[in-house]
Amino acid sequence: MTLRRTYQWLPVLLVLLYAAWLGARSLNADAIWLDEYYSIYESGGGIYGPLSPSEMLARIVTNSVWSPAYNIILALWGAFAGWQPVVGRVLFWLLGLLAVAVTYRLGRQLFPNLPLVAVGAAVFLAGSAFYIYYLHELRAYTLHVLAGCATMSLYWSLLHATTRPRLKQIGFTCAATLLLYSHPVGQLWLAALAGYHILFARHTPHWNRIIFLFLLAGTAYVPWVGVMLVRMGLQIEMPRGTNPLLILQTASTAFTNQIPLVVGLLCLLTLPRLNRKPIQFLWVTLVGLIALVLLMDRFVSFLFHIRHLIAALPVVMLLAAAGLAQLRLPRWILVLALGGWLALGAYLSFSDGYLADLPNAAPTLPNPGFDTTHRYLNDHAAPGDVVLFQFSDSQGEFLMSLPLEYYFHDSQLRVSLLSMVSADNHTAPFDQRLRDFVDDAPYLWTADVTGHPANASTAALETLLTEAYLRCGTLLDLPDMQLTLYAHSTRGNCEARIAAADG
Repeated sequence: MTLRRTYQWLPVLLVLLYAAWLGARSLNADAIWLDEYYSIYESGGGIYGPLSPSEMLARIVTNSVWSPAYNIILALWGAFAGWQPVVGRVLFWLLGLLAVAVTYRLGRQLFPNLPLVAVGAAVFLAGSAFYIYYLHELRAYTLHVLAGCATMSLYWSLLHATTRPRLKQIGFTCAATLLLYSHPVGQLWLAALAGYHILFARHTPHWNRIIFLFLLAGTAYVPWVGVMLVRMGLQIEMPRGTNPLLILQTASTAFTNQIPLVVGLLCLLTLPRLNRKPIQFLWVTLVGLIALVLLMDRFVSFLFHIRHLIAALPVVMLLAAAGLAQLRLPRWILVLALGGWLALGAYLSFSDGYLADLPNAAPTLPNPGFDTTHRYLNDHAAPGDVVLFQFSDSQGEFLMSLPLEYYFHDSQLRVSLLSMVSADNHTAPFDQRLRDFVDDAPYLWTADVTGHPANASTAALETLLTEAYLRCGTLLDLPDMQLTLYAHSTRGNCEARIAAADG
């Protein structure tokens, strides 16, 4: 590699190091939530496996609305590296970093004479606080972005090839198939690319051959079509989507580090050059993808969170980078602008409420306090003790019920979310359900996220504790969680239990 090419790669290497640092700092920041639980469960990980390929497929068909590509990849990774949640997250962290590199590569292919576009796109993608967040989640969003960007890159390479490169044809077919199986929106992303090929690339020399490759990838997806149609039918019966205009508005803000006007103007700067094939390709892909998503949501209401639009993110960043290149700013201004974007992405990544405040965002549980509490209970609580967790005052707290079972699967404690005690007996009043669950246990532990406001559940618990229990004390007082022990007034002994815990 020449010195000049080394220097060309240096900026993107620095960007990858930045993204690697920000993504890695969150790998163990929070406990798994419901979707991550299902990633492990459906893949036959840890206590839920091992599974044979047919058993895993049956579990995915029964439980998942996603295609099985990421489950297969995660199962292979888990067999090699282990099934601790943080290890599973490392896989998608690595795939997310690779997606940034492929986005850079796509920028170089589309704009070979404007290296700033490739560097800018990598900076914009890696510095998006929204994308940084999904570098640490045990879900397939980074795989989805990687598969889509790789498909776009290989498509553009085939479209302008002077020969018939066999390896690139195989690579495109595999990438397109992976895109279809990576996420339900993968079908729409590939359809947008196929739409561009049919409408705007008819006069290219390899048009027929590339159409055949699109069809070949579609054929590989046929075995999953039946499952997809069943899932679509269920989704129609139980719609989950929200206002699509709200989703688009929220995405425009969250994807762009809360400066949508700046990013939008950079994208609009490319419109006067819409007659140029790379700009046309990006705009048609973006508009086609969003239009197809909104059209599908019109019939199968699924668009309840902006993460389902993550496919649009790398395309928007490529357009913004192309717009930035057209400004022809002095180098020092460009460095300041791109550095400012990265600084803003880092700042928002350190802000707890940045993504938590998005519509339909699921509550997350800070892991340091929970992990310490989990280990303390395993060491000091006795079989038969009741442990009541309270994580959030939102209606989405139930999403932590199954993850809680995952963490306490081998425990002899009676553990539940306070709001979900005896949830199968939903017809009974909450007060009765709580008393039935506690069942006059000699010792009761409460584990509360610090600063949790009182509500009807906590009021019912307070009444029960006042009537029948003595407060032994707060045994863990952590920045993000408090663990308090109570002893039954006639069946427990605070001094004896605390002495046992201290010993």
